[in-house]
Amino acid sequence: MNLLLVEDEIGLHTRITEFIPWEQHGIEIVGMAQNGIEALHIVGMKKVDIMIIDIQMPDMDGLTLAEEINKKHQHVRMIILSGYDQFEYAQKAVQLGIMDYLLKPARNEEILEAVLQTKKKIQMEQQERFNSNSIKEKWGYHLPALRNIFWNNWVAGQYAEWEIIHKSRELQIELQEDGLYMVAILAMDPLSDEELRFSRNDESLLQFSIQCITKEVLEQDACYVFQVSAGNTAVIFRRTDSENEDGFCHRVNYSITRLLSIVKECLKVTASAGIGQTAIRLTDVPRSYMQANAALQERVVYGHYVAIHSREEKESITETELPANAMKKLMVALDMCSKSHVIEAVEELLANVIQPERSIEEIQLQVLLLSSMLVQWMHGKGLLSKEVLGDDLHFFQNNQELISRHQIKEWLVRSLFAVLAYLENQRKKGVNKLTSSVLEMIDENLHDNLSLNTIAEKLFVNCSYLSRLFKMETGQPFSQYVIHKKMEKAKELLLQGDKVQDVASQVGYINVSYFSRTFAKIWGVLPSEVRG
Repeated sequence: MNLLLVEDEIGLHTRITEFIPWEQHGIEIVGMAQNGIEALHIVGMKKVDIMIIDIQMPDMDGLTLAEEINKKHQHVRMIILSGYDQFEYAQKAVQLGIMDYLLKPARNEEILEAVLQTKKKIQMEQQERFNSNSIKEKWGYHLPALRNIFWNNWVAGQYAEWEIIHKSRELQIELQEDGLYMVAILAMDPLSDEELRFSRNDESLLQFSIQCITKEVLEQDACYVFQVSAGNTAVIFRRTDSENEDGFCHRVNYSITRLLSIVKECLKVTASAGIGQTAIRLTDVPRSYMQANAALQERVVYGHYVAIHSREEKESITETELPANAMKKLMVALDMCSKSHVIEAVEELLANVIQPERSIEEIQLQVLLLSSMLVQWMHGKGLLSKEVLGDDLHFFQNNQELISRHQIKEWLVRSLFAVLAYLENQRKKGVNKLTSSVLEMIDENLHDNLSLNTIAEKLFVNCSYLSRLFKMETGQPFSQYVIHKKMEKAKELLLQGDKVQDVASQVGYINVSYFSRTFAKIWGVLPSEVRG
């Protein structure tokens, strides 16, 4: 409950706020005012349940304040604290519905008792409202969403044990304080490229369908089914009184295996599940949830349509480099533009990268290294990754979303085939996008002292390669091309009437004499001889 103190006597102010143990009784002082006007402002800004009000105050007295509160904030309950034992004050207080009328100097115990009685009255009123039919209907409507929030917060480890018990009772969820629990997480397996009935846009619908099937299949089971933030379906199983621990584990395994089979039969797509270890306390459930999540990610190793149990931490392999021979084969296959050799090299790479002994973090690191090397290779060839890869570039930047060996292979082969197709198309068109980017940068930066090395760094390509490519595409070296572009721009500006010194600066020359010699070498006349 939130309490507002309205009192202009500093000594009484201090005694009430500092020497009464409000927090022990669930009372929080949310504000202190010295007159009625300040009090009205605070009530308008904060949630206030109870007010202690002095009668005699400057600007607005306590009874006038009480009248205003009754008009605008009917839910607030008030206690009068007065230094005047006058009948008319007490009578007015009764008319205003004041909960209690205390005479100064009231003892701390009296003030506390008056507030606690008021709190009890408020709680009784709230309970009565809660039990009304309209509230019951609203509660029933919002209950599934509130339960889902509770379960998500529980598995996220946001509750202490007493909070879990308290909130579960509020939400009418049956929990065993000394029971056994186990968490399982179900997720749809990635759609293959051959899947024609569904696309990635249908994934949310399929995830929702899995949740609905899970609720229906496990309706009679001792468990709670809910959706987690990633869209996956989570199940918290609880042991019944008639089960021992082995029987409980067997039931969980059987239920999940049967559920995966029904999902496949109904949706014609597969799902997989991760199963955490047994939780012996309510506060251990988040650990079981994390274990289930980690187990689910092991699909990278074990494939699709499988229930994976959490296992103990395994020893790390600690290798962070990709196998050199396999990478060399892949680079050669790309240079040969051979699809069959690309597939063969990918298979060899994945056989080294995806091993049961590796943790999911190590596999993801290997995939990250692989994607980084491929992007570097593309840039070295003068290819813009976004243009070549399209939507698949997303997985280069978010490789943790690749959750199975099959999906990694499909993504890798698809991306590499896109590179081969792009290279072939470039050969046919005879145009290099990288050269176009260089030409555009030259046009935009004629006022600077351009260098090929600077441009190569900005485009993330090798300078020597860019030099050869530029000469091949334009028929002249980079430096010669830049000089001609600068002199063309200079001639244009001089014909417009600009001064020689200004023109030199606008095309990146600090030394005007050197600019004049270069201009004369290209055009056969000095800049000063050009007239607009």
